[in-house]
Amino acid sequence: MDTRPAVHLFSALPAPLRHLSPSAEAVRCLAARGRGQRIARATRHLLTLGHRRILLVSGPEQDARLTNADMYGHAQVMLAEGLPLLPRLELGSAVWPELAALLEEMAPTVLLCTGKTLALGLAATLRGHGDLASLLIVSPEFGSLDRARPRH
Repeated sequence: MDTRPAVHLFSALPAPLRHLSPSAEAVRCLAARGRGQRIARATRHLLTLGHRRILLVSGPEQDARLTNADMYGHAQVMLAEGLPLLPRLELGSAVWPELAALLEEMAPTVLLCTGKTLALGLAATLRGHGDLASLLIVSPEFGSLDRARPRH
C-alpha cells in the first residue's frame, strides 16, 4: 500500500480558482478573433473562386471588437493579394434607393455577409431588383461559398 501523502493541486494554490478561469473580456476577445479568422478564410475562398471585388457587409454591432475583427480578417487577405479594399457596408436602417446606388457604384462581384441572418435578409431584399437580384450573397455560415463562382 502506498503511504505517500496525496498532493491536492488546487488546495496548494494561493489564488482563488475564479482567477484561473478566463475573464469575460478574454472570452469576448477570443470570439472576435475567431470571427475574424472565419471572415479571412471565407475571403480567401472567394478569391480562389475568382472574385476580385468582395464587399464585406455587416449589421450594426454592439461590440466594436467584432466589427474590427471582421474588417481586419477581410482586409489582411485582400491587401496581401494586392486587391482593392472596398469600404465595409454596415446595414442598419438602410433606405433602398441609397443602398441600390451604393452597390451599383462599388460594383462588387459578391457580398460577404458576417452572418447567415444578414445574408438571408439581404438576399430577400435584393431578390426583385433587376441586376442586383443576381448579385451573389454569401456568409461563412451560409453554406453557399462552394457555389460562389463569379459569372463572366
